[in-house]
Amino acid sequence: MDVSALPVTVASVFYALAGVSGGIWWLALRDAPREAFGTPEMETRRRLKMRRESASFAMLEPLVMPQAEALELDPGTSSPLFGRINKALIILGKEHWHATEWLVLRRKEAVLMGLMAGLVLGFGGFGSLGGLIAGVLIWLKFPEMALRTEEKKAALHRQRVVTRLPFALDLMALMQEAGVGTFQQCIRTVRDEMPDTPLGTELALMDARISQGTSQSETMRELAKRMDDNDIENLVLAVNTAEEKGTRLKDTMRNLAEQMRLRKVQWMEKSAEQARVHITWPAMCVVVGCMILMVGLVVLNAVMPPPPISAGQDASGGMLGGLVTES
Repeated sequence: MDVSALPVTVASVFYALAGVSGGIWWLALRDAPREAFGTPEMETRRRLKMRRESASFAMLEPLVMPQAEALELDPGTSSPLFGRINKALIILGKEHWHATEWLVLRRKEAVLMGLMAGLVLGFGGFGSLGGLIAGVLIWLKFPEMALRTEEKKAALHRQRVVTRLPFALDLMALMQEAGVGTFQQCIRTVRDEMPDTPLGTELALMDARISQGTSQSETMRELAKRMDDNDIENLVLAVNTAEEKGTRLKDTMRNLAEQMRLRKVQWMEKSAEQARVHITWPAMCVVVGCMILMVGLVVLNAVMPPPPISAGQDASGGMLGGLVTES
């Protein structure tokens, strides 16, 4: 038996077994029960929403939920990893997902993606061993990559909310000055003015919570917890304080909008100063490189002898000068 072909044989057998196991697995999951008898209605609605958002969860739910429930009982669920997952899910408005469910689902997806990538690369010219290595790397790295993607989405969502917030506060203050209506009516108007935007989505969620009977102050605190931003926290504190003391909201909103714009301008000025400092060293390297190039050319011209003058040439006119002299 050729020892050099042993890794290829092992990888081929592994992929064959993985393909057969995957087929049996899918057939078993297709008809598996999704919920136990007597599941509360709220839990049923939560899972239905999760199935609509994720096709992989709809397929892998019988495997995900038992492992997620077992993982919740593990003391390690308070680790920073689950804190990162919860924070990203809350900002993106996915509170119906538990961190354990999200992580278990991503691990299952990593297994499937690793198998698919290994099969494609293994039979696509990279060899069985190369496909096996690629599949293992994807299986190990995919959950962390998925979490970083969610964190980037959450940061972008929060940035877009904070960017549009001063304009929304100006509009709400203008409505308060005109005596249009209550704070909830102002929220609805701004929501309608900013549809399909992160801020519009957050305002729609606030309006829905207030309509369900949640107090305005509690709804504002939920917004602050969800966004985890200093500007949002200042807004919530100012609005709730104004409501408790009976002061006019329009003045509070105007001041908050001006403070947010001022902080944004200060941040831009600080970023410009930092950019100037950071660009100093690269600029010096470029200048020094240009000086070395110029000095090197001068030194080469001084050290290296001039090229010899060939027959029929002179120092003043070259070939053309020689021809003119002969004529």
